[in-house]
Amino acid sequence: MEHLDAGSAQDANTRFGALVAASFAVIVPTAADFELARQYLHRYETGLRIGDAFHLAIAKNHGVSAVHSLDKGLIKAGKMLGLSVSADATA
Repeated sequence: MEHLDAGSAQDANTRFGALVAASFAVIVPTAADFELARQYLHRYETGLRIGDAFHLAIAKNHGVSAVHSLDKGLIKAGKMLGLSVSADATA
């Protein structure tokens, strides 16, 4: 695995910051998000881990149209919960 030199690392960090600012919304979790995550975790058949349950709950409660992930377990669980989840980021 190659390592970045300091200049390349700083450039990558700057570019990532610009991408986040232009493309992503930061959502502050609410008490309702914690409660929904707890409800999702009680659906044992999903096999959800706490972090994944929390991400799906935030997405659901804040009206996210779709969750895109390469995590097959999260995708499977999300579909079991009736959420729009996909590995295809262009969907």
